[in-house]
Amino acid sequence: MKPINEPIVKPTSQQGGYAFLIPMLAILLVAGSIIYGYRANLVRYANNHFQEQQQAYVDEVAASLLDWYQKNLFAIDKPGVDFDVNHTIDLLGIKRKWDVRAVTAPYPTHQGKVFARSIVVWLGHQGGVAQFDHGVSALRIVPARVTQKTVSTREIQTQAYQHAQTQLKQIALLLEAHFSAAAKTHSQIYLAHRFAPQHCAQVRPTEVTGFCVGTKQPVATLLTQLGADGHLSIDPWGGSYYYTVLAASPQTPAQVQLSTTTPWGSEIVVFATVII
Repeated sequence: MKPINEPIVKPTSQQGGYAFLIPMLAILLVAGSIIYGYRANLVRYANNHFQEQQQAYVDEVAASLLDWYQKNLFAIDKPGVDFDVNHTIDLLGIKRKWDVRAVTAPYPTHQGKVFARSIVVWLGHQGGVAQFDHGVSALRIVPARVTQKTVSTREIQTQAYQHAQTQLKQIALLLEAHFSAAAKTHSQIYLAHRFAPQHCAQVRPTEVTGFCVGTKQPVATLLTQLGADGHLSIDPWGGSYYYTVLAASPQTPAQVQLSTTTPWGSEIVVFATVII
């Protein structure tokens, strides 16, 4: 007679399969998160590198424009001059990438005696509009997320202004030295005639041609007669330096005004005092 209740033996293969799948799933999840994180890092790195390339390109274009500006001072910052900086990009042969654009402030702004312009370069494919804040004289592209670079010509113009002052002082020293040396060997009357020829005509061989009271003349001829270097006759903007004899007589020191006019219309003036 068979026993009524026999033990039932259940298969364990299915349970074993589930037990194996659980750690495998955990491993896959961990691996997946690692791969996803690595991929995200790669994408972030690629984006950052691309943005750095774009910014470097914009910076390079801005630097090239400033270099061109410095070499063409005499033709740019004059009142009423339309400085088409965007066209200058093509003029310089710069390869346009990402629809690069450039614009200048609508007019030069001044700080002290120096006028200068702001130039902004940006990537047009990102959108953006140039805005000039008249209150603070600031030029910028909005929105700010657009890749851009703003530069100013102030340092260039400040250096040019200071260089013009230095050259005018050099000319003044040359004049003072010339007549000081002559005073040691000639009489006052002789020097007065030498300094200011009568009627500015029939100049004696010993006189400085054109050195007449009240006339404003380029210094080029004067420098030649003084044996000076001709490069002192041209200012940093390509214009001429001028001299004007304000007074000359045997009784008083002679005053000579040396000057030049900046592209924005202001005068730089230095005085030479010649004892005769």
